[in-house]
Amino acid sequence: MSIVAVDTNILIWGVQGKARVGQEHRIEEAGELLNVLGKQKASLALTMTTVGEYLAGLPEARHAEAMDVLQKRFRLLVYNPRCAMEAARIWRLKKHGANRELEKHRIDFPEVTSTKIKADVQIVATCVAHGVNVLYSADEPLLKMCEGYLVAIPMLSAQGVQPRLALTEAPPDNSQ
Repeated sequence: MSIVAVDTNILIWGVQGKARVGQEHRIEEAGELLNVLGKQKASLALTMTTVGEYLAGLPEARHAEAMDVLQKRFRLLVYNPRCAMEAARIWRLKKHGANRELEKHRIDFPEVTSTKIKADVQIVATCVAHGVNVLYSADEPLLKMCEGYLVAIPMLSAQGVQPRLALTEAPPDNSQ
């Protein structure tokens, strides 16, 4: 069975049913994506970094209820020592590797903070360490961070109506 992770934005739109002004259409789209993935018998997963970001947007009084819902619908991927080692490896390769990808990332996405970059690295590392096949997100900097480590798919195709499914794709070989 394929393991498919979804990012915070999809979780907020598809589970919580909330969106910023101008993004209301994302609620239905994210809900449909989660339904399609569920029908394909994919094991839907969340990293604990994603869970933390999701909970941060809710009143503390709702955290227990939200965790109950998430635990019933998703496989929760714990950030463990293997994930930490993977994150360190990804960070080192992106910062000091031949392509200096981290420098390019900061140029391409100047609004992204160091804290956000580190959270994205943790998400990618957790997915890699837990054998996730695909990560869906609407977060362009996160999608870019996945390159070379994980099959990352924008939430929707360019047409904006059909989820692009890639459950049979193998994750990239990242054994550098």
